Amino acid sequence: MAEEFIRQVDKMGRLVIPKQVRNTLGFEHVDLSITTLKNGRGITLTKATEKDKDSRTLDSYGRLLVPIELREQLGWEFGKYVEVNIEGSKAILQDQKDQCEICGATESLLAIKQSFLCEDCLLEGLESVTARWVTVMDQLVNEYKEECFAALAFEDIEVTHQARVKGRRLHALFSFVGITEDHSLMKRLKKAHKKLGKVREKDVLIEEFQERAKKTEEKSDAAVYKQLSEKAENKRLDHQKKMEAKLPNIINQEFIDEWNRFREKEFRKYVLFLNIPYRLEEYEKTFDEAIAEYEEIVRDRGIESADALNALHHIRIQAKNLRYIYRYLDEVYNKDYQELADFYTDYQRQFGDIHDLYYWLERLKKDRKNLQVKKKAVKRVKKELKQELADNLQYVNVNKNSE
Repeated sequence: MAEEFIRQVDKMGRLVIPKQVRNTLGFEHVDLSITTLKNGRGITLTKATEKDKDSRTLDSYGRLLVPIELREQLGWEFGKYVEVNIEGSKAILQDQKDQCEICGATESLLAIKQSFLCEDCLLEGLESVTARWVTVMDQLVNEYKEECFAALAFEDIEVTHQARVKGRRLHALFSFVGITEDHSLMKRLKKAHKKLGKVREKDVLIEEFQERAKKTEEKSDAAVYKQLSEKAENKRLDHQKKMEAKLPNIINQEFIDEWNRFREKEFRKYVLFLNIPYRLEEYEKTFDEAIAEYEEIVRDRGIESADALNALHHIRIQAKNLRYIYRYLDEVYNKDYQELADFYTDYQRQFGDIHDLYYWLERLKKDRKNLQVKKKAVKRVKKELKQELADNLQYVNVNKNSE
């Protein structure tokens, strides 16, 4: 096989004709004729039979100035790599053969943007990515099952919280790769999240109100907090019994087996066809729309309105989803997504207390008639909670671009 040379188009549109080619074909100090190849991907150089306006000579460094019209036609811009070969009495200058960016193969190539990958390297790369996804998801699925099992002991309220967190992460990742809400795995997550959520909400209220009852100097106000926490304890007990009866039938070995079957038979196709930039753009757009909706509601109905508070909670959920997605994309693809994960972590933290205060005020509204306390005490507690809510809302900043 004849030796091939690779040369690069310089800023002036010139190509160096290799010395071996020049010497072999006698191209030094002679007029050269340029002809376009039939496939339109290169040119031939031969000795001109007679000098004309289109003939070219090599400069003292062996460089050929390719006419600008021809460069534009061929797409030979600055930096373009061109193959130079000898065929009989001609030099063939043509686009460098398409080859795999990884292994250099020239067969079974697939175009990836401006480069090429062979089927073997592409498959190997995709399998590697799929394997990393599976590793992450396997760990998360099994951790979720263990957290749900541990939460049934009701010994540590933090375990229930962590079970909910792991469930939200799974849901966010399943949704991101394209698994729809009507999938059986998603249905299981939704049912479990509801059971865990009712217990978790009561856990937070009870812990907070018991602490407030201890610290509040006004005895009648302390009694409000104490009785509210006691009523929440009774409701929590009901929710715990329901969770104890239902959760083992939702998140169990059948759930693990279903995930394993899905992982082996279906999950790969979701990952292989995942367009990450497009999906992230969709999520960011949804997030921006949630902000715009919140701002409109605030203008129309006020920052403390129920609609505004619900819209703010929706922003918080969207921020959590993006936080989880960026975190795991960073883990799977080893790219710099962590900074965005950190941004959404900080962003959504400002809304946590607001949601809790809004929920507590709703509980107070529902339970106030059944409290054995003075009405003035209930009013003072309500006023205190509303003031805390107003103070927190004062510092809300939904502008993503602010520092």
